[in-house]
Amino acid sequence: MKIDPYQLPGQALLRWWIPAILLSLIALFLVACQPVSLPKGNLVKVDQVISGQALEIVGGNVDMPLQRVLLLGIEAPDLEQEPWGQQSRDYLAQFLSSPSHGSRQAPSPWLRMETDVQERDSQNRPLIYLWKDGILVNERLVEAGLALAAGRSPNLKYDIRLSRAQEKARLLGVGLWHPDHPMRQTPSEFRLHGLQN
Repeated sequence: MKIDPYQLPGQALLRWWIPAILLSLIALFLVACQPVSLPKGNLVKVDQVISGQALEIVGGNVDMPLQRVLLLGIEAPDLEQEPWGQQSRDYLAQFLSSPSHGSRQAPSPWLRMETDVQERDSQNRPLIYLWKDGILVNERLVEAGLALAAGRSPNLKYDIRLSRAQEKARLLGVGLWHPDHPMRQTPSEFRLHGLQN
């Protein structure tokens, strides 16, 4: 093996490593610049916000008439659970009608509806996750302390996200977790107690 007296030790390695590192960085940059994939599902418009969990929607295609749906993975306070039920409904209506964070454009009326394993509840109502501009609306309600995370098997697609959002709201003491005025009964307990009276 002939040694070149003018070549520094490790210089041959640098000739191969620098292009490899640069190529890797370029590939990483190109992957990072790809648009975020949207969840699969139908485009819908909200016709009316009924409560913090129930909406009336109409589909983007002619096959989907006006229908009442429930947000999946959450349990929002009943409207009779004052003041949380009304706050939850008002927050949801305001969030859906406002522009995205930092945007000055009018909000798009189109939202993305996504289902999970079980698409309907026992009363045949559609169960959905709702996305607005890449934000999971169900999660936003829980994070604001205006709904509880309520994972029910087999619909557990976003269960971890919703549980983390609830823990964040609880630790921050927002909404129904506010230490001066916490919600004492879950919506299920409230409904059960109301049926017994």
